[in-house]
Formats: sequence, C-alpha cells, structure tokens
Amino acid sequence: MAVNTEKVFVGIPDRVTGAVMSAPRGSVLPTDSSEAPDAAFIDSGYITEDGCTLSDSQSWTDIKDWGGDTVRRIKSSSDVTVATSFLEVNEASAKAAFGENNVTIAPGSATAGEEIAIKINVNEPERKSWIINMLDGERHMRIVIPDGQITDRGDMTFTRQGAVVMPVTIAASPDANGDAVLLYANDGVLVGP
Repeated sequence: MAVNTEKVFVGIPDRVTGAVMSAPRGSVLPTDSSEAPDAAFIDSGYITEDGCTLSDSQSWTDIKDWGGDTVRRIKSSSDVTVATSFLEVNEASAKAAFGENNVTIAPGSATAGEEIAIKINVNEPERKSWIINMLDGERHMRIVIPDGQITDRGDMTFTRQGAVVMPVTIAASPDANGDAVLLYANDGVLVGP
C-alpha cells in the first residue's frame, strides 16, 4: 500500500460541533465521524491544550504447556478510559465532572453574575454517553463512548499564573454489543462525479 498524507490525522477540536460532549446514557449515538450529534449532547466548552488521551489497559492470561512454554494468550480484561481537562468552568463541564445533583446554577442579575455552586462529596457522577469530535481541515475523527462515567478527577490547581482546570478520566463500559469505545475517521476525500 502506498503512503497517503490524506490518512494523517491531527487531533484538532471541532469547535463548531463541539469538542467534548455528553448526553444522558441511551441517547441516540452517531454512527460515523461527521453525522450531526443528537440534540441531547451538550458541549462542555474549551478543553486544555493537552487534548484527550484514549487508553486501553489490557490484561492477558498465558496458557502454558507441561514444559512451561506459553502456547496461547487469552485477553482477560480491557479497561478503556479517556482523559481530558475542562478549561472552561461552566454548567456543562461542572455537571459532567461532579454530577448533575452536585451542581446548582443561580442566573446572573443586574447586581451579580451567574453563580455556579459545586458540591464535592461521595456521590458519583452519572453514567453518560460521550462524543469527542475532531476536525482537521476536511478530515473528521470522532470518539464515541456509549456508556462512560467520570471515575477520576485530577487535582485542581488555583494559581495566579494559570487557568483553573478540571482534569477528568472517563471510564468506558461495554455497550450491548460489547464495545466500550467506537472510533471513527474520515479522510475527507470525495470520490466520483
């Protein structure tokens, strides 16, 4: 197969559609890289320059023969996660990171701006469906997590020199088909008349 620069992707956030989006679990999921997301998906706002990291931590079990040689390996587990950091502190990112019931919003008025109140406690964030959209010129790439839950929040740092960010890790659970994550890529090259 010949090399093809059209197959080289860069993970640039799709700011038109939304970069990291979430919706109630069971929402209609896109089935390709460029289909418009269902209206239930809400954009979380800006993400830090580190983007997103998809990890697939696998465990394998070796089957050995009587002589001690490994004759087969069986995949015994796969833990898929996506790590990212919300750069915007807004209603969508706060509810995604801390859970719907741990965030309340008081609208702005003539005397005060919008107030976000976040409770940090033992209550876990809801399981949701997630979409991560990337757009590189005409190339589209999309990560779809049918059933994901934020299971880790990294340290929030409050300094004079940097923005307050909310680092999170989304743990993906298998859907009805056994798929934890669906990754779609489209090279943007049109064929035909």
